[in-house]
Order: sequence, then structure tokens, then C-alpha cells
Amino acid sequence: MKNLNKLLLVSAILAGAAAPVQAQFNDLLNKAKQKAADRAEKLLEKKSTAGQPAPGTAVGRSKRVRLSGGFDFTPGDTLLFMDNLTTATAGNKALSWKTNGSAQVLSADGVTGKWMRLQPASSYKLTRSVTYPAKYTIEFDLLVAADKVSDLSAVSFGFTKDNAVREFISTGDIWNCQLGYMNNDDFSVSSRATDKHLPGEFDFEPYANRPMHVSVAVNGKNVAVYLDQTKITDTQLFGSEPASHFFISGPWQADHEANILLGNFVVKGFKNQ
Repeated sequence: MKNLNKLLLVSAILAGAAAPVQAQFNDLLNKAKQKAADRAEKLLEKKSTAGQPAPGTAVGRSKRVRLSGGFDFTPGDTLLFMDNLTTATAGNKALSWKTNGSAQVLSADGVTGKWMRLQPASSYKLTRSVTYPAKYTIEFDLLVAADKVSDLSAVSFGFTKDNAVREFISTGDIWNCQLGYMNNDDFSVSSRATDKHLPGEFDFEPYANRPMHVSVAVNGKNVAVYLDQTKITDTQLFGSEPASHFFISGPWQADHEANILLGNFVVKGFKNQ
């Protein structure tokens, strides 16, 4: 009996000594589990935010890349008409053009050649009619003299059925191309002859105070238009009417003394056609 009591006493002592050890072990195990859970949560957060901007940083809008199919414009080899204003006196009227406004010849600092100012709400046509063959090209330069191109409303050019300039022409009654300077980045090509309206985008902003070359290639009823070697349209714009009279119209509105000028106008045909 005494031996049994001793055994029970020793067992109780051992059990009492083991309790703190077990508690300490459980505490360490719980801490290890928590660290593992925290580590897993951080890994998930890192994966979910990969490639995202850091907090507090601005997200910039990516600039659209300009696509190009190459400059496939070929100018005609036979001169049909040209007016580079070299013989005109600055300040006088451009004699090759008629208008419902004014056609003053000007020079521009830092830019070679002479230029005809396209007055707001005014349209321009050649005083002498040109006989256009089935295939021909038209080229000219446009110069925006302004703090920014958006100070000008749209400028239009194209073809009409007659050579009258009694009033402002916003859209040609055959076809026209409208350059949306005020919006900086849009244009439209419309044809009443073929019932087409083709909008598009072009960045006009870099063309403040430097020339932009315009090229037009006509092959039968098809017309291709290029702005500084970028083709903006290539489609049928003429209907049954033959090519008649080219026109160009200045902006309806010009803010902050902005101006747009025309220069180096040339029409060419092809010998073998």
C-alpha cells in the first residue's frame, strides 16, 4: 500500500512537471502556424499586384502607335498647272485664284517661298479651268501660322461641279476632305457622288508653324489622299461626273490671330495613259 502511494505521488509530480512543457510546445506550434499563414498571404498579395503601378503613382495613357503601309504616292510626269507664287508680290492678290474673300500673298519668317492666306469663311478656286485627264495628281502645302493648330476650325478641299465662288463652300458637291484642326486629331472624307463618309484620326498638333504636304492621286473614279506621306483614304469618290473644279476653303473660325496659308500648288498628268 505504501509503495502504491509512492507511485501515485511520483506520477503526479511528473504530470505536473510535464504540463508547462506541453503548454510551451503548443504555444510554439501556434506561432509557427501563424507565421506560415502570414507568409502565404503575402505571396498571394504579391502575385495579385504583379505588373500593377505602385500605390500613389499616376497611370499614364499609352500613346497610340502610328501604322504605315509605306508611301506609295507617285506624282505625275507631265505638268498641267502650277502656282508657287514666286512671281507674286507680297501683299498683293494671288492672280491664279478667285475667291469670295481675299487671296493675299504673304511671306513667312523661317519658311521658304510665298504663300496665299486662306481667309476665314472664304473659298478658293482656280481662275483658269484645268482639263483633268483620267489619271493625275495634285500636290500642295498647308502652313498653319498660330500658337497652336486648335485655334483654327476645319479646312476643306475637294471637287465641285462648277467654278463659282459666290459663297463659302464647306463641303464639295462631288467630294471633299475636311481637316479638323480645332480637334487636333480628326479628319473626314465625304463624297456626295458615292454617298460615302469616312472619318479618321490624324495628329495635326505638330504642324503648327511648319508646312504639311498634301498629295492627291486620282485614277478614274478612285481617289487617294496623303497627309505628309500618311495615306488617309483610298476609295471611290467620283461618280458619273467627270473631274471638274478643285476648291479649297479656309476655316470658318480663327482664334488668337491664327492663319492658314496655301503654297506650292501643282497638278500633273501622266504621259502614258
